[in-house]
Amino acid sequence: MRPVVTDMTFIFNDRIYDVHVSPDGDFRTAGVTVTLDGRFAWSLTVPGLGGVSLGAAGETGYLWSARELVVLPCAVDAALQVIRVDEHLLLCLPCRRRLGHGL
Repeated sequence: MRPVVTDMTFIFNDRIYDVHVSPDGDFRTAGVTVTLDGRFAWSLTVPGLGGVSLGAAGETGYLWSARELVVLPCAVDAALQVIRVDEHLLLCLPCRRRLGHGL
């Protein structure tokens, strides 16, 4: 199996997050780099099973993996906040409407 590198752009409010996900040496983890507005970057290692998702609720942007929820910083001088859990995270944010389905 070939390692998969993923680049995503998440635009939320007046912020642009560029997210780069690349496999680590261990298939169970992935390296993630988050860049805010092209100026500052944070790096972390997350559980690699299940990939990485992005979303927002209220005024806060989030990134989550199999067992971690990351609060995305809204300023370059802020730190990433990582919340670790013992169970797999499938869905972190409430879904009010599914685009294209009229729900």
